[in-house]
Amino acid sequence: MDAIYSNATLDSELLVAANTGSFRFRDPISAEKFLFLMECLTYAIFTVGFVGITGNILILCTYWKVGFTDSINISYMAMAVSDLGCVASIVWSGLCWNPGFNSVVAIEARDVVLPTGGFATTAFGKITAMITAFISLERCLCVVFPLKVKTLITRQRTIYFIALMYVVHVLPTSLVYVVVRFEWHFSEQRNRTVLGVKYLRNPTEQTITDVLWVFHSLPLQFIPLIIVVVCTIFLIITLNRSARWRSGNSKGITEDRHRRNEPEISSGKPRASSKEDRIIKTVILIAIVFIVCSSPAAINNAVTRAEPEYRASGKYRKLNLFVAGSTACLNTINSSVNIFIYYKMSSKFKLALKKLVCLVD
Repeated sequence: MDAIYSNATLDSELLVAANTGSFRFRDPISAEKFLFLMECLTYAIFTVGFVGITGNILILCTYWKVGFTDSINISYMAMAVSDLGCVASIVWSGLCWNPGFNSVVAIEARDVVLPTGGFATTAFGKITAMITAFISLERCLCVVFPLKVKTLITRQRTIYFIALMYVVHVLPTSLVYVVVRFEWHFSEQRNRTVLGVKYLRNPTEQTITDVLWVFHSLPLQFIPLIIVVVCTIFLIITLNRSARWRSGNSKGITEDRHRRNEPEISSGKPRASSKEDRIIKTVILIAIVFIVCSSPAAINNAVTRAEPEYRASGKYRKLNLFVAGSTACLNTINSSVNIFIYYKMSSKFKLALKKLVCLVD
């Protein structure tokens, strides 16, 4: 939560440093380079964000048409909602860092970015992480307990779990609006009245800040990541073992029929197993993208907690903010690519999406 109390002074420090050439902190990234890099990140976020917002809206509409016969479709749709919220909040945060936007709006965009975009990104990102962990764990249970999984994970329990994740992550994050106040004030630098943010520091607000610190602490970030990593490794091993068994079994049956001069007879079982394999492959792809895109953010937060000078009030603050912006771009990618995975792996989703966009009758 160091960023809560230091983010408001960042603009003035950067402007002073850029104009005078003197830096309060010995950051390896200069003020001018920092502003340039952040501007480049915003354009990357806008590009990926447009794809993400469009894609997640299409996912929601498509799964609404496909239906929820399979409980995993409920999870896919719930994840699309959190991904949409995550991408939208990241795009807004990127917009706040864009110099062109700052020059035309009557708000201190880089002051309001944290309460209006940063915390929403964190909340929706954690919901996506928990749903990804839930989906991965569900597939593992399907492998370990194939006959009991339908009673262990029902549609009703899936809905309850997802609703709980939204409540648990959204409510604590909304407490930030008790800590901050949006106020109009005159900006001498811009020579106009602008909307800014004031952070309250009385004991009650400090307690709320401490609660938010604990809630966004490392254990809650690493737990879903560890679950996804373990489940993904297990699913990959299971999928490879199943493929080798089917290959060997099919080869043995074919050779036996050739010896007996019997015609080959197709069976319906491979189709059923093929459907399960496609679901497992879909979950593995989602998990791998999540691991690749989320690990840098987790590592960056761990370094932030371990090294005081790397925090928002330390001498490497600009480096910290640039890395955080880069990880936000990765999170945007993570929340934007699922539509391509579903389209590639699910024939039912592919057909429904084509009908939705009028590519087929």
